[in-house]
Amino acid sequence: MRVLSPAPHKMAPTLFSAVLALYAAARPAWADEGMWTFHNLPVERMRQTYGFAPSQAWLDHVRLSSVRFGDGGSGAFVSPHGLILTNHHVVENGIKKLDMQLGKDWLQKGFYARSLSGEVQIPDAEVSVLVSMRDVTSQVLNAAPPEASEKKSNSLRESEIARIEKDASDRTGAIMGKVVSFHNGSQHWLYIYKRFTDVRLVMTPESRAANFGGSSDVGTYPRYDLDFAFLRVYENGVLHHPNHYLQYESAGSRQRELLFVSGHPRLSRRMKTLDELRLMREIDIPVHLDALSRVQKTLLSFSPENEEENRQIASVIHETENFIELERQELSALTRPGSWDRKEQEEISLRAAIGANPKWNSQLGRLSDDSAMLRRIDEAMYRKEVLRDITLTNSSLARIATNILHLTRKEPLPNEDIERETGNLSLDALRLDILSTIPFSPRLEIHLIASALQIISDTLGPHDPYIRAALDGRNPREVAEEVVSGTHLGEITMRRALIENREAVVQSQDPLIRLVLKLEPYYQEMETWFKKNIEEPSKKAQGLLARVRFLVYGHDAYPDVTSTLRLNYGILAGYKENGRRLPHRTTFADLFSTALGENPIYHLAPRVARAQKNIDMRVPLNFVTTHDTRHGNSGSPVVNKKARWVGIIFDGNVQDTASDLIYDNSQARSVSVHADAILEALRNIYGAPELAEELTLGVIRNLDASSSRKTDPLS
Repeated sequence: MRVLSPAPHKMAPTLFSAVLALYAAARPAWADEGMWTFHNLPVERMRQTYGFAPSQAWLDHVRLSSVRFGDGGSGAFVSPHGLILTNHHVVENGIKKLDMQLGKDWLQKGFYARSLSGEVQIPDAEVSVLVSMRDVTSQVLNAAPPEASEKKSNSLRESEIARIEKDASDRTGAIMGKVVSFHNGSQHWLYIYKRFTDVRLVMTPESRAANFGGSSDVGTYPRYDLDFAFLRVYENGVLHHPNHYLQYESAGSRQRELLFVSGHPRLSRRMKTLDELRLMREIDIPVHLDALSRVQKTLLSFSPENEEENRQIASVIHETENFIELERQELSALTRPGSWDRKEQEEISLRAAIGANPKWNSQLGRLSDDSAMLRRIDEAMYRKEVLRDITLTNSSLARIATNILHLTRKEPLPNEDIERETGNLSLDALRLDILSTIPFSPRLEIHLIASALQIISDTLGPHDPYIRAALDGRNPREVAEEVVSGTHLGEITMRRALIENREAVVQSQDPLIRLVLKLEPYYQEMETWFKKNIEEPSKKAQGLLARVRFLVYGHDAYPDVTSTLRLNYGILAGYKENGRRLPHRTTFADLFSTALGENPIYHLAPRVARAQKNIDMRVPLNFVTTHDTRHGNSGSPVVNKKARWVGIIFDGNVQDTASDLIYDNSQARSVSVHADAILEALRNIYGAPELAEELTLGVIRNLDASSSRKTDPLS
């Protein structure tokens, strides 16, 4: 593999040496840090740390076995018959679409196609494989002459990118060329993808087994989730047989073993500047912690009257406690002397490099100006933005009403803005979320809405325009009782009618819709303020910082994430938390033990409970590794040095989320489903020995429609 090195720096030797000394002090201290492209891996660092670095043949095999989902997420071919393994939650939206179209309940009950003819095509699904990569930096940059203005240069380069992509793509769309920019335009690579649009559901567990503990357990560890799903790819109606696929590792994995993750991270906060991080440390996180602690107190004051209310309030409490712990971990990361000093030293070295080179200083000196805007923000406005942002998020009905407004805006938001406003839900996912069946308790909904409005009133004061609009002279309890008792948003038919007609939303007399419509101008005001004063200067500063990092560090710096294929390396390892040693893996025995505890959120799926006597309780279920993974890595295969799969990533612990700001793998861990757990589940829970055989032997049974039972709802 060709190892690229930084371009030479034209700087006075003495000054250059001083900057290099700063750079050396600020270089990542953690061997496992980084989301590396397949064409630029720190092979020498890997070899020095672990005594191994993958060959080009190894890299090609893993790359061509890896797949990217069109709506986000990762996966891999795991048989020579087009079988793909990914997470249940990666294909959740596709399963919801099938449920709605076919009148099924596969999301809740699970699904298994016992023959190829029983496999069901998922609407709008797409997966792609990165088949080749080529550096086109010089072509793109040289498309504009040096004397051209910035506007003209951008236009010429965009035209050149379009030409390159068109030449690399075919007319059918099966082969797609995409020019990807790294380090904020410092590098441009042509990625050529093979696309598949006939993707069929093969098998998925029920959601209760895939997400044991529900959404409130996300980001925690230990975990006990069967978060996997199988799909199959067809091409022109014929089964696809990939030349490259990952084989199952029958020997399992051992503690401290070197492992790799191949996936498509798409969101990261690693490029935030010091000024952004100071804003988080001094205002954002403290305000969130204060508000969340108030929310927690109000939740604990609710007295459930039945088992369902007990389950719902327990889930909300658990989720709130997880958010509090996350904020504390992030605050710890931003106040821990070693971590903060390392981040500060890195930015000092970068600024020194800018100042020492006249050309860089003239081109990139705006970094200080853009970043400094964050030091001059109106703190009172920012506090209002943070507080209003979390006002009604715990209420299922209020969230539905708010999301209906997002989806039916007169001027629809771009997908990236929708994702920021709705917690990373795309427009398509937002629609499915609105139309999903959501159990709710009127008593609990009243309590949640009244408590949220009371917290805002207590914090911002009763004369705040937002509160005055929400309450209109009444108290929070009265408002909550009125909107919950009078709303019809619990009916899916009502929600469907509203999302199909913006005018119906505006004219609606539903009291909850009327409430969010009254608050919409204040949300839009805050959104406009946030974009102008926080988002835009932050984006500019991060982009400039990425360019500076590349100029100074060259190819020793991994690029910002762009939903492109990356390789991470790390080890299988537990960690200590609050003086307690957490294991590197959990087992089926731990799953059943947790289900027998007192927390009502941990309910076994009926099918799993019935299979208890058939399950080998010693089989590992989930495990943790030091891989530096991010949002978008869900479904990524975890492979060993032999390029065999040992599991799939499905989450990170709370420390991993905090590590997204400043990397620290002392506790940060990625969480995966163990390969042996998937096979155990197929054989002894879901009655799918044919699928287990395909994974282990590469053979496929029940090829035609002769099977008397083509599908199984796993009810």
